[in-house]
Amino acid sequence: MTMAGPAARPAAGPFLAASGLAAIAGWVDAAALLGLHAYVANMTGAVVLLGMAAVDLDRQGATRQMLTLLGFLAGVLASRLLRRLNLGPAPSYAASGLVVLACIGPAGSGQMGLSALAAAMGLQNAAATVFGGVGLNTAFLTGNLQRFGETLADPVKPGTRRGFALGLLPSVLLAYAAGAGGGALAMRTLDHPLLPPGAALIAAAGIALVRARPGRAAIPAAPAGRTLRS
Repeated sequence: MTMAGPAARPAAGPFLAASGLAAIAGWVDAAALLGLHAYVANMTGAVVLLGMAAVDLDRQGATRQMLTLLGFLAGVLASRLLRRLNLGPAPSYAASGLVVLACIGPAGSGQMGLSALAAAMGLQNAAATVFGGVGLNTAFLTGNLQRFGETLADPVKPGTRRGFALGLLPSVLLAYAAGAGGGALAMRTLDHPLLPPGAALIAAAGIALVRARPGRAAIPAAPAGRTLRS
């Protein structure tokens, strides 16, 4: 039986979700970089800073980066465990948002704040890594840029999916940059610059929970002898 629908034309939902989550990660990463002088989403940057600290024999700096990396890893592990609840990414988004909101004020300072924000970004990134059939990360970008180049160089993929990827991947990059700009501006103008991304993650959890309701995505069975065609 041939089934028509989502595979032929991905909905706008995955596009908006991936771009929105990337903007949130960019916002949090910029706020952390300006306020705490470290990356919490871009773990490649954290590894670079770890190597630099090791060369300078900066034990405190190396420990700082190691704990940030471990925080991100802990967030990824927690996200995968939450996915076992069979509620989709909603619990991970909610947990990530609550952690970000908990970092408003004194709780978000120092190493505790860095590790907590890194855990929040690990939670977010591992919650969903496929959008409209396209694999990508929402908390860091190097792999996305590589996938974009591979998609450009590979003309044999199905046209609609390839076209969707060619639109989605650069949009995620731009959304991340826009989010970083928003985070930088918030650090200058808002008393609580982490409030918008934290609230946005809670909202994302609510949307994901609604979309995960049983029966929402069910495809009606075709009558006997009938075939669903594209």
